[in-house]
Amino acid sequence: MGVPVIEVPGVGVTAMTAAICEVLPLDPDFPPALMDSKLSPAPAVQAELVAASGADEHRMVERWDYYPLAREAVAIVRTGEKRTWANVILAKGVVRVTP
Repeated sequence: MGVPVIEVPGVGVTAMTAAICEVLPLDPDFPPALMDSKLSPAPAVQAELVAASGADEHRMVERWDYYPLAREAVAIVRTGEKRTWANVILAKGVVRVTP
């Protein structure tokens, strides 16, 4: 059946990344993963994604290594973003709830 796909066609990927990370801060042991475009300079959207995540670090993943990581997702958020290389894998560990 697959993982849930959340459709948000009217929102760009950087705004959605910022919104997700505001509610679910990223696990510092698993920085955002971006597919390595091998372009120099890298597409601007990739720097925007890292900034939107609020992460201090990120990792570039080879194209064919990226797909198996994506298959491990527990949810997919599909935005209305049209730019190429505008994909990111975000990892969240345990959510701590304070009483």
